[in-house]
Amino acid sequence: MSFDIRDLQIGFVKEPEENQTFMPEINPNTLQNISDSELFDPVWYADKYQDVRILGMEPCEHFLRYGRLMKRSPGPDFDTRFYLRTYADAGASSDNPLIHFLNSEDRARRQTSAENLYDHMQSLSQSTQDHWLPGKKFTQNRPIISYCIPVKGRLEDLSNTLKFNLSENERFRGKVEFLIIEFDADTDVLNWVTENFPQELSDGYLRVVSDFETLDSWHFGRAKNAFRAHMHGLVYSSLDADNFVTGEETELLLDLTEKYPLGFIFHHFSGEWGDGTSGRLSLPAAVYRHVGYNEKLLPRQFDEMDIILGALTELPALPFIGINKDRHVFLLPGSAKSYFEGEKLQNRKIFIGDTATYRVAPLNPRGVGYTDKNILWRDMGNINAALSGYWRSYSSDRKPKYLERIVKYKHRLIESMSPRGVIETLFQMQELAPFSRITKSDICIIACVHDEEVFLPKFVDHHRKLGATHFLFIDDHSAHPVRDLDLGPNVLALRPKIGDFRTCKTLWIEGLLKAVIPQGTWVCTLDADEMLQVPEPFDSLQAVARQLEENGKDFATCFLLDMLPDPTTPAHLLSDVQQNFDTIFTSFCDHDAALSETYRNHHSVKWGFGPHADMSYRLDARHHAFGTFDSLRKHSMFRYRPKRHLNQGFHQFHFSDATSSPGHDIWENAPILPIFHYKLVRLFSDAMRKKMLNKANGYHARTSQNINDIFGGGEDTSLTKLAQLLPYLRPAKEARAHDFFDRP
Repeated sequence: MSFDIRDLQIGFVKEPEENQTFMPEINPNTLQNISDSELFDPVWYADKYQDVRILGMEPCEHFLRYGRLMKRSPGPDFDTRFYLRTYADAGASSDNPLIHFLNSEDRARRQTSAENLYDHMQSLSQSTQDHWLPGKKFTQNRPIISYCIPVKGRLEDLSNTLKFNLSENERFRGKVEFLIIEFDADTDVLNWVTENFPQELSDGYLRVVSDFETLDSWHFGRAKNAFRAHMHGLVYSSLDADNFVTGEETELLLDLTEKYPLGFIFHHFSGEWGDGTSGRLSLPAAVYRHVGYNEKLLPRQFDEMDIILGALTELPALPFIGINKDRHVFLLPGSAKSYFEGEKLQNRKIFIGDTATYRVAPLNPRGVGYTDKNILWRDMGNINAALSGYWRSYSSDRKPKYLERIVKYKHRLIESMSPRGVIETLFQMQELAPFSRITKSDICIIACVHDEEVFLPKFVDHHRKLGATHFLFIDDHSAHPVRDLDLGPNVLALRPKIGDFRTCKTLWIEGLLKAVIPQGTWVCTLDADEMLQVPEPFDSLQAVARQLEENGKDFATCFLLDMLPDPTTPAHLLSDVQQNFDTIFTSFCDHDAALSETYRNHHSVKWGFGPHADMSYRLDARHHAFGTFDSLRKHSMFRYRPKRHLNQGFHQFHFSDATSSPGHDIWENAPILPIFHYKLVRLFSDAMRKKMLNKANGYHARTSQNINDIFGGGEDTSLTKLAQLLPYLRPAKEARAHDFFDRP
């Protein structure tokens, strides 16, 4: 191949001014970034492009001056033309594609050559198949498309669509399979299909699977995930029982699999909400199995969008294929558009044009604005979109924003759900009959727990002695289920089937309040490592409640008091601290130093205590030992009523009516109830310390930092820091004195 130095000048070299030699300038930082990158291989670059040596230039300098403008690759693992083609919608056509890649926050997930993408997809396909279809060997007749139809109580719909779909796609036998999963125990679907389509069943064109375990009530995500262990096709395509799929649609999908053999995410949405197309999705089986529908979402709304966003986030090299370039989910206002833009997704968008001429409308189209007509669906959609953003995002900076949306929408959701709907939607089905007898004279303890068996027996015993009559635990999938613990009578343990502790703790608790607690009943919302105390002269929670009612109050002000080991405790006993925490951790910190202005003005202290910051400063053991800033204010005892909402740490009430949230004057009203907090017990157990550090991920930045500051060091470090508090320790019993929080 001939080489002409003049080729280098085409399109980008200016004519030099008189007495001036033109040479593009190089930013030293850019030069260093390129040189440091493993994707730039100077030997490979110089060998591949002979003009580098002809010009006598360093390879990196040549790449920055000329090679990048000629769309040359910097090394064998970065194909510039592939990169430009794959990420064109994300600004990859900018001045320097390699720098564009190095500056991208999702670069760890972004493939940089067709070979890399091919290897990744092959590996994903093999690993997901091995997991979901272990030992399965396919012949050459493996179908390309699996149309997956979940059915629960919809035999009538299926009986009106299946014959059409099978007939329309007859010419694609061998390339297409229709897979039905029946979730009803009566097997009506299986019996009907067996009677009407024996030949289609015989040759595998149609298959039916009976699944009686996955669903206790309808849940789109769990229902649609069930196909992972049964489908044989290379492409998953969602189909509801009332959907029709024409031969032309199948032909289009087959064409797309040939045109984009490395994968794509195809949303069949026409651009018109409610016409039945927004729930249609096709994508590689490997991606479907790997990303999956999010089973922690609420039962309906946003389920299809969640998996689309998850797939695009996980695999930015795969294109998003849509129908209408002027009306698609990333253009229309809404959560999908907000996520796509906010997360800076790199996937290019391709539009194939309207399919209306050969699309058949479903049996039950919802119609435009259908979610606005059903308040519950609207609220489910809003909270699911926020939950999806939180779980799918990789950004620690953006996660708190999704959490804020979750808080906003879960308040609305609770108010729009019926008591029975709460139980069916949020929790695995349970027998609630014993708790229908709760009356306004009872006092109920509600706690959300995860692997807290160390604390729970003593937690229950302590509060039962104080007069608590019922205990309702939301067990966030503990390894040792709470229901298997012997905790005595009137204990209910429910397992949630949506959300997790970080996102849905108060949603679960408020749901349980609405479902089983009569309005006006006194309840205490606590964590398992918190033990509420009653100060003198009270002898029970009932006595405290009566005093509050006489004072015209419907909640108690509580103060979180960290318990510390008694200074006389022998070191060897601390090794068994989990079993004896309540007899070892019998002190608290009462620091006599002058109030720090930094502490006074910290936003969490200022918000929680205002002019009473000195009270918090005196008793804040974690701040004095570890330098953290926590909110020690609690509203853990209150009378249940609707439209009162809790925040994650029970530090504040929020109201959806005209009621104002409590202010700083709460510290001027007796009685103030101390809560003995045994959080620091975890410092003396490697396993518990590790769990705390794992929990730090995903919280608000300050909370995560506090957890890392406290639990990030070893036990020796923790003991050294706690030793600073020895001069300020006081016996726990003194915190129960009636005037303890009143003294200056």
